[in-house]
Amino acid sequence: MATGGADQIPRLFQASNGKMLKAFPAQAGPITGVAVSANGQLLAPGDRSGAGVVYKVSDASVQAKLAGHTGPVTGVTFTPNSSQVVTSRGTRQ
Repeated sequence: MATGGADQIPRLFQASNGKMLKAFPAQAGPITGVAVSANGQLLAPGDRSGAGVVYKVSDASVQAKLAGHTGPVTGVTFTPNSSQVVTSRGTRQ
């Protein structure tokens, strides 16, 4: 299970007992979406600044930086085979 919030730090927890397994580097803004790949090898947080990054879970190394959003990332998910990450943002009012 992955979490993130106002402190800008994505964290990975063991779902069965709630034990924190790893904290990742702070993001550019408060985290507004986070996902773990189906194979458990990647973690991708998105934040209010519109930035996103893909980390390798085993060593927290950056695998990719996600760019292109002009507003907060509101959703993050991986494709079922873990080969791609998909992000979304809200619509402008």
